[in-house]
Amino acid sequence: MPHVELRDIHSTLGGISILRGMDFRIPDVASTVAGDPYIVLLGPSGCGKSTTLRTIAGLQSPDQGQVLIGGEDVTTRPSRRRDVAMVFQGDSLYPHLTIRQSLAVSAARTTDRSKRESQIGRAILMTGISAIADRHPDRLSGGELRRAAIAKVIASGASVRLLDEPLSALDASVRHGLAADLRRFHDTDAATTIHVTHDGDEAMRMADLIAVMAGGRIVQFDTPSQIYDAPNSVTVAQSIGTPPMNFLNASIANGEVCFEDDRIRLRRCESVDHIVGISSASSVKNIIVGVRPASVHLGELGSTSLVLSIVRSSLSICRMNHSLLITVPIEGQAFAALLPRTTLFETTSLEKDTVSIAAGFDDLHFFDRATGIRINDRSDR
Repeated sequence: MPHVELRDIHSTLGGISILRGMDFRIPDVASTVAGDPYIVLLGPSGCGKSTTLRTIAGLQSPDQGQVLIGGEDVTTRPSRRRDVAMVFQGDSLYPHLTIRQSLAVSAARTTDRSKRESQIGRAILMTGISAIADRHPDRLSGGELRRAAIAKVIASGASVRLLDEPLSALDASVRHGLAADLRRFHDTDAATTIHVTHDGDEAMRMADLIAVMAGGRIVQFDTPSQIYDAPNSVTVAQSIGTPPMNFLNASIANGEVCFEDDRIRLRRCESVDHIVGISSASSVKNIIVGVRPASVHLGELGSTSLVLSIVRSSLSICRMNHSLLITVPIEGQAFAALLPRTTLFETTSLEKDTVSIAAGFDDLHFFDRATGIRINDRSDR
């Protein structure tokens, strides 16, 4: 299937810069994925995700840069000649047509009538909308509208499929069912799929590759496991995980990592340069230490670990499915720990006034506080 590539795309809207040197190129790691990768563009509102899709689709022309599909420069090619189909946030169904008639419009690019009918039937079957295919959009629920919009993409037979927040504003049960259908459709019908979301959990569930966007460009494009386990910046680390990664301010002084909050200490047996990948002579003095809530444990760990001593009364506890979410205020934020629900009832440690929670050294992430860029390498762990 044709790959999509963006080269140095700049785009403004109403005088505001949206895309700032956007480069989108399938990374080499995609070779580890069987078939065409399901790609998710992840980022907060306003980072340029939807503008990126509209640029690929030819609905918006860039001020600068190139759009390539299948190695061909299509920057000036009109949308109808790009073999691209798109699901918009607003569904974009024709209000005066039934769903079946809308699908027929999408399939019209296929001149063979029998093939066109086959594409329409397949789209209806794959999205499970046979019962509503002859209704108008104003008679459908939110989930039905979204399924119908996706059916339009399937019926088009396009080789590039762009999905702009396809699961947003849906009930949880509908959202998870539709997510499974989208993945199954992608896996059984080879094409390039680019799915936009601001939900990190959705990206982790859906993607073979995640492109994290910030400030109008991609800041990391990698597999979900790499994005989660080795984010290359604070921005990327914040985009994945519920609750999000904890961040603690620290500095390097006299060969030691010292935290601004005196309740925190880093027990270690290695030198600073082994711990954070830099020497005490480095210009990097102020750092951020990150740890994911799921990596935090009750009680102290081994000889090399991050330990936080907290007063029992400062803890807040709430249930999250099969876990207990423990939070404690540190440096103006709620430091979070996800523990098994049975933990607090099987230990007597919380009967004490002071409690220790800890994270192993291998679960720590170190970032330069000035730039937010990662400074420790986890590849050799």
